Amino acid sequence: MIQRPVYLPINKLVPTECLVPEDRLAEIAGNYDGTVESIAPASVYAFGGNYLIENGNKRAVFLHQQGHDNICSFVREDDPQEVSKLVRLARKARDFSDVKTIADLAQKIVPRDEYDLFMEILDEEN
Repeated sequence: MIQRPVYLPINKLVPTECLVPEDRLAEIAGNYDGTVESIAPASVYAFGGNYLIENGNKRAVFLHQQGHDNICSFVREDDPQEVSKLVRLARKARDFSDVKTIADLAQKIVPRDEYDLFMEILDEEN
């Protein structure tokens, strides 16, 4: 069965990253034609009335910055192991950078070299 994307409110997304590299937003902008549909759908897991982002944090930030309220998303369910991993990532984002919402993540845009250094440090801790 082919899954079709659904529109989800951006304010119901739970970020699983704590920084956004500015060059990635520029790449996303290159595909943007003013519509939500021009941006690839996010992949999320339903969790407690919200949606944990598996893939699409930066696209959600970009659409938020453009003033959109919704994002196309594939909603996944029934993978407790993946949900547990995403919950841990969301907690890290919250604890490390005080990122709880896409609006918070939109305030954490950094140059690529800072992003890469941070990710390297974070990987060493895991």
